[in-house]
Amino acid sequence: IGNSLTYVNDLPGLVAAMADERGLKVECEMAAPGGYRFSQHAASPDTLKKIKAGNWDYVVLQEQSQLPAFSRAQVKSDVFPYAKKLCAAIRATSPWVNIVFYETMAEKNGGTQTKLNQSYSYMANANEAALAPVGRIWADVRADRPALDLYADDTHPNLTGSYLAALVIYTTIFKQRPLGLSHPPEIDNDTAAYLQEMVDRGGVIIHRR
Repeated sequence: IGNSLTYVNDLPGLVAAMADERGLKVECEMAAPGGYRFSQHAASPDTLKKIKAGNWDYVVLQEQSQLPAFSRAQVKSDVFPYAKKLCAAIRATSPWVNIVFYETMAEKNGGTQTKLNQSYSYMANANEAALAPVGRIWADVRADRPALDLYADDTHPNLTGSYLAALVIYTTIFKQRPLGLSHPPEIDNDTAAYLQEMVDRGGVIIHRR
């Protein structure tokens, strides 16, 4: 459940392919209209229909790209209540579900990763959910290897960026190390191995509740 940061490069499909490679069969549904916020998803007949189908093992939640980095007062009124509402709706028909918050990356130029991290950490803790710290590890990669471009534009990931996000989400959900996973042919072997190592070193598994 998200928007273009989820559907660009078919992020759910990348995660499912990783799982399939390790012998784990994954069936996915996606509700991710461009620019959508949690508040819109909470009122969307399409999103609510998918939620009410029930029996979900995992649901990944991703808010609009920069809204969680706004002022604390605005985030408290425009983000947190709708995260809670979505979690309640999901658990109403999938009581054993594992909810995962996809902590997104800041904009390429001028974004505020720290505020995004704080908001997503709060939502995960407040809603007894897991946190997939994509944004934190994304920032680590940018600091460690600034020449490696993860963006398609100022906001959206290119395929390399989506692969990094998929590694984090895969590791968060399945609690398996990502080392040795295959990668899209557009990404070279050295880059893929480097990203896997960064996710592995990033301690993603400990973020699972």
